[in-house]
Amino acid sequence: MCPDGCASGFVGGDCLQTCIYGQTYGDNCGKYCASRHCINVWDSCALDTGVCSGCQQGWALPDCTACTYGQTYGDNCGKYCTSRHCLNARDSCATDTGACSWCQQGWALPDCTACTSGYYGSSCDQLCAARHCKSDSSCDVIQGRCMGGCTAGYQGTDCIQACDPGSYGKECSKSCRSRHCKTQSGTCNHTSGVCSDGCESGYKGEDCMQSCTMGMYGPNCARECSSRHCKPPSSSCDRETGLCPDGCEDGWTEIDCTRNCAVGFYGNNCSLKCSDRHCTSTSCLNDGACSAGCDMGWTLQDCTQECPRGTYGINCKSTCGHCADNNTCHHVTGTCPGGCQAGWQLDLCQTVCDNWKFGVNCETDCGHCNGTCDAVDGRCLWGCAEGYIGCHCSVKLGDIGGAELHMDSAITPTTAGIIGLAAGICFMLILVVGLYLGLVRQGRLQWLSSSEKDAVKVKETQVPVDKDTTQPSDNYPSISEQAGGRNIYNNDYAALDVEAKANSEYDVIKNQAYENL
Repeated sequence: MCPDGCASGFVGGDCLQTCIYGQTYGDNCGKYCASRHCINVWDSCALDTGVCSGCQQGWALPDCTACTYGQTYGDNCGKYCTSRHCLNARDSCATDTGACSWCQQGWALPDCTACTSGYYGSSCDQLCAARHCKSDSSCDVIQGRCMGGCTAGYQGTDCIQACDPGSYGKECSKSCRSRHCKTQSGTCNHTSGVCSDGCESGYKGEDCMQSCTMGMYGPNCARECSSRHCKPPSSSCDRETGLCPDGCEDGWTEIDCTRNCAVGFYGNNCSLKCSDRHCTSTSCLNDGACSAGCDMGWTLQDCTQECPRGTYGINCKSTCGHCADNNTCHHVTGTCPGGCQAGWQLDLCQTVCDNWKFGVNCETDCGHCNGTCDAVDGRCLWGCAEGYIGCHCSVKLGDIGGAELHMDSAITPTTAGIIGLAAGICFMLILVVGLYLGLVRQGRLQWLSSSEKDAVKVKETQVPVDKDTTQPSDNYPSISEQAGGRNIYNNDYAALDVEAKANSEYDVIKNQAYENL
C-alpha cells in the first residue's frame, strides 16, 4: 500500500499495476491517450506523461489536453481569447471560461463573445428595436431577421434598409413616378410616397394613387359634383374637371360653374354687363334682375329690352298715340318721331284736334263752318257759314273766278243750283270719309306708308279730277289765297269744277254763271 498514492503511470493499491499502454496514462492512469490533441495522431502515449511531439492549435504541451494560456479557452479550447469583447483589453483569459470583467456595448458576459439581449449582428452592434418589422418579432443574434416581414418603406432581412430611390411602400413595390402628384418627381418619401404639394384633379390619398369616388372631383377629390351650378343640375361629373357639359346657371362661370360672376357682370357665362341694364336700382343679382323695376321705356327682368311696339313709359303700360305712317312712338317719352296722323295733336298724338284746327299735327285752320270741322280732313260737317261754299267752306261766293258776284237782292237760280250741287257733293264726301274711318278703326283698312302713298298718287294723276289735289288749278286761285282770314282750298274749287262738268241740267246754268263772273 502506497500511502501517498501511485506514481504517474501506475495504478492499484500497491501501485504495481501499469496503465494500459496506448489507452491511459498519468496519475492513477486517469487520462486517456485519445483525449490528447497531438498534432501527429501517431504519437506514442507515454504511460506517465502522455506527451505529444506537438499540439494542435489552441492546445498546450506536454500532453495537449489543456488550452494554451492567453490564447484559447473553453471547450476543446475552441474559443480564442482575442475574440472576446472585454471592456478592459488587459483582462486575463482563463483557459476554462475566458471570462471578462466587463463587456463592450452589445456583448454579454462572461466571455463577451455573444450578443446581449436586444442586439444582433456579427459585431452585436445592431439594435433589435431599430428594425422595421411588421409585428413584434424575435431577434436572432446573428441576422436580426423579422419573421413577419417589413413595414412599408423598408427592405432586407432585418428591415433596416430603406427602399431604393424611386420606390416606396410595402416591400418597396410602388414607383414614385406612378403617383398623380401636382408636381411629378422620380423620387419620393420611401415610406408613404406622399405628394407634398397635393394631388392632380381626380385623385386623392397620401400618395395620390386613389381615384375620386362617385360624386366627387377635382384636386384631392375635395369638391362635390352636387355643389356645382350646372344647367341642368347633376350629382355626378367628370372626376378630374367637374365639367358642366350644358353650361352654367345664370350668374356662374368656370368649367365647373363654381365661381360667381365678377362684379359688374351677370347672366349666361357672365357675358352681360350690369351697366347695360336700365334699372331704377344699382343691385345686380346673378340673373341681372332689377329688384326695384325698370327705368321708363324698358322691360324684361333685367330691363335690357325697349318697350314692345305700340307701348312706352313705366313698365311699358302706356299705349302709343296715333303716330303718322303707322310708326310706333318713342319707348320712353311716348312722342311720335314723325308727327301725328291727321286729326291728332302733338306730342303724344292722343288728343283730337280742337280750337278750330284739323289735319296733320292739327296745324290747319278750319274753314267757315257752321260749328267745328272734321278733325281729320277739315270738312264742315254741319254746312258753311253764310256767304261760303265748298266742302271746307273756304270759298267765298263773291270771289269765285276772281270777280264780284253782283246780286240785286236774292240768290239767282243759277247760284242756288251751284250751291245745292256743291252741298250734295260735300255730303257724299262726308259719307265716304266716315265709312273710310270706320273701316280703319275696325282694322279692315290700314294707313299707307309714304312709299305706298306715292304709288297711289301716281295712279291718281290719271284721274281727270283729284278731289285732294294740292296744286292750284289753271282756272282757280292757288291754295295760298285767303278769304276772310280762312284758307281757301283748291279742292273747294275742284268741287265747283265737278259741278260744272256734271251731265245734269246745271251745265248751261254753270256756263252762264262763269260768263257773268
